[in-house]
Amino acid sequence: MNNNIVSQEGVMSSGRSCLLILGMHRSGTSALARVLTLLGADAPQTLMPANVANETGYWESMSVFGLNEELLASAGSAWDDWQAFEPGWLASPKAGAFEARARAALEAEYGGSSFFVLKDPRLCRIAPFWLGVLAAAGVRPLVLLPLRNPLEVAASLEQRHGLAPELGHLLWLRHVLAAEAASRGLPRFHCSYDQLMQDWPRLAARAGQALDLAWPRASERAAPEIDAFLAEKLRHHKEAPQRIADNPALSLWLRETYAILARWAAEGEDPADFATLDRIRAAFDDAAPAFAPLVAQGRADAGRARAAEQATAEAQASLQEALNRAEAEQAGRSRAEAGLKTALAELAEQRAARQQAETERDAARTEAGTEKTGRQQAEAALAARIEEIVALTRLMRAREAAARAGGTVATLLDRQGSRLLPRALRIRRQMAWMRQSGMFDAEWYGRAYPDVAAAGIDPLRHFIEHGAAEGRAPNAAAAGGNGENGIKTE
Repeated sequence: MNNNIVSQEGVMSSGRSCLLILGMHRSGTSALARVLTLLGADAPQTLMPANVANETGYWESMSVFGLNEELLASAGSAWDDWQAFEPGWLASPKAGAFEARARAALEAEYGGSSFFVLKDPRLCRIAPFWLGVLAAAGVRPLVLLPLRNPLEVAASLEQRHGLAPELGHLLWLRHVLAAEAASRGLPRFHCSYDQLMQDWPRLAARAGQALDLAWPRASERAAPEIDAFLAEKLRHHKEAPQRIADNPALSLWLRETYAILARWAAEGEDPADFATLDRIRAAFDDAAPAFAPLVAQGRADAGRARAAEQATAEAQASLQEALNRAEAEQAGRSRAEAGLKTALAELAEQRAARQQAETERDAARTEAGTEKTGRQQAEAALAARIEEIVALTRLMRAREAAARAGGTVATLLDRQGSRLLPRALRIRRQMAWMRQSGMFDAEWYGRAYPDVAAAGIDPLRHFIEHGAAEGRAPNAAAAGGNGENGIKTE
């Protein structure tokens, strides 16, 4: 397991460092990763989204997560496998292909970052692979190993994934033993979930000292954000450490491993404990085949239980959905009925308004008809008055002309046209004089003497050439006052 030390030679001078978090699932790895980014380390570009299992986020790369899932599957394993990762896989052709993909993922997620966080609980079991990838990329790993009470981890796994507590204990033991062995000899720092939650500033200071680094962002500036993030609500399961040490129902391997790692988190790493951890890991590996049937049976039972729970949950969800639909339909019907009532009321109002408008329109039409009749009568009276005024004006002008001339219309016409003038010129002069005098009413003349209109002759020309000599009147006033108004037509 110390081969990774050799693979790190030459990396120290590259200037790039990776905070590699090797922690078991549900052990606070996400919280630790977020605190490290708030202290100045770079997070990956494509973060895994938060969900109900981790409401504050996972702070790990989606692409690295997907790659690790495929890697484990290629070796016949999975995230919840409690057995050791197949060591021969690292020498297989598969490893080379995955290494190229892993380096590409690092480049895509972190670019040329000189200080970044790499986190995924699956890294515990495949740490030798990723340590080799970091070495090939010229990145120095600085390892952080968060520890959480295995009873709390098992309780969380049971709630989140339905895993039996005994399987949760095995998973915890496998992950922490594999992570410790793979990172031995590298710059590393052991800490606990309790330390992170209760006194993160001291934990950050100790980590900086153990890993020989200075945080890019001062703790006092990051404090408000970190305090807000590390809310007590993040912790859902609490178990006293004494429940492990004093519990004979738990395996001795589990109790001894937790005691050593808890002491390292509190006091610092002690190489004297390496032999004990190696012995536990070897015994665990040897016993794995014996546990396999029991674990498989437990998983099958758990699977059936989860399937039954899922079926029950789906049935309940279907029932609830049906109830919700029924309630929604009833609410829809109620809204439709209310809408119909409103529409009917609005229709009645519209009909009443339309009837009122029609009544008002009829009244307005009647009033307008009355006004029109009155206006027409007034206009007719006005036209008659105007015609009367025009006739009187003409009569007045005729009287004035007669008074000045002292003769008949024919005489007056003779005076306007000398007998010595050519007949056509004389008639034009006489017609011009008659128009100017205003004595001649052509329209009246045509009505008064239908023979003139029937002949199609110009009324004024007829009057000058024939009418005056025949005693015909030039206008209505002259006709009504013939022999009495002072104008003589013959």
